[in-house]
Amino acid sequence: MATTTELNYPNSYNRELILDLTLQAFSIYSFDYEETDASAPKVHAYMPIGGSIKETEDAQVLNSSGDTIVDSSGNAVCITATITSNRTRESRRESFKFLTTQGVNITLSEYKDFTFTDWASYDGTGFDSEAYMLTGYNISQDFLRKKQAVYLIVMCDRTEGSYTLDGSDVVLSRQSSCLVQAQWDFNNSADQGKWGTQFQAYRLFLPQPASPSTGDLFNYGPRVIRTKNKLRGSGDALSILFTASPGKDMKLLGWGIDGYKVDAP
Repeated sequence: MATTTELNYPNSYNRELILDLTLQAFSIYSFDYEETDASAPKVHAYMPIGGSIKETEDAQVLNSSGDTIVDSSGNAVCITATITSNRTRESRRESFKFLTTQGVNITLSEYKDFTFTDWASYDGTGFDSEAYMLTGYNISQDFLRKKQAVYLIVMCDRTEGSYTLDGSDVVLSRQSSCLVQAQWDFNNSADQGKWGTQFQAYRLFLPQPASPSTGDLFNYGPRVIRTKNKLRGSGDALSILFTASPGKDMKLLGWGIDGYKVDAP
């Protein structure tokens, strides 16, 4: 299912190993929580759910004329009925839930929205669901000589489709971000100066309406956002870190190096 979390909660989990059936490849998804908060939600197991649900519903009793029947005190008479129905397809509805503890309480949790935060229903804010991808090392067929990447081409799927209200501001819905950072010479630390400055590779170039209204469509045109970016630094090998900004989407379609300078300084 998942790997265990820190030793403070040895029987709970915060990571999933997910198999992509199309790519036939595994990926790891982490959901965060406040480690020092004993009452924060802790996941313990998967709970499969079926295709139908049972719910209880209070319904008012009506007479043949459609009028509400009341008791001697004037209160509406209600009955409690158990309803069994097929589960309707909802946004992010999965075929399982998580068995979760919250302090001394036992409850169920599920994926249900696209806010890119975990446990938002717990405290109204939640925790940022960090999204990133670190590529393997690109040696351009020769690791004996230093090289410099001239340009990095990045292509992302555009997610913005309309305008929505954020407080008192009208903003684009489902905004994306793709932060890029070059890492040279098989280096996994920024302390040696082998990591480049992080920059934004997801950039919209066409003009937007001066005064958009809520619900207006974002008639941008291109479905794929393609940008050409200068990569700083040089070294024997290049690894690239792609990161999404907090609260934003990132659908990375592909990337490529446009030209290498070999024997770079």
